[in-house]
Amino acid sequence: MKRVLLFEDEPATHQWLTKHLEAAGFDVVPGRGDPGPGVANTFTDVDAVVSDVLMPDYDGFDVLRRVKAVRPDLPIVIISGFGASAEIDYVKMSQMLGAAAAFEKPIDIPVLIETLRRLIAAAEAG
Repeated sequence: MKRVLLFEDEPATHQWLTKHLEAAGFDVVPGRGDPGPGVANTFTDVDAVVSDVLMPDYDGFDVLRRVKAVRPDLPIVIISGFGASAEIDYVKMSQMLGAAAAFEKPIDIPVLIETLRRLIAAAEAG
């Protein structure tokens, strides 16, 4: 079973994503707290990371930077409630910073699941 580390501060969205990812066969590990140096060990035990962009104590770009510093090959998918309509295009910025994929909310679950499967398979293939 492939493990996905999920950073999402909205409890309802976190629960909804977890339910769908688990139904698709993923083991979901909840990302908790600031993704500081202590959390870096968690990155070694997962196959992909899904992170919201805007969260109260840190943001998806922090997650992205910390993951890339420890596991540059680990697929990271960024999700955002703010897309091109915002002052900052978070989806485009996350891809420029190294996210393997980025989605605007509301998320198309089948597309997210297929994207995660494809990214994990590509990372495993080297």
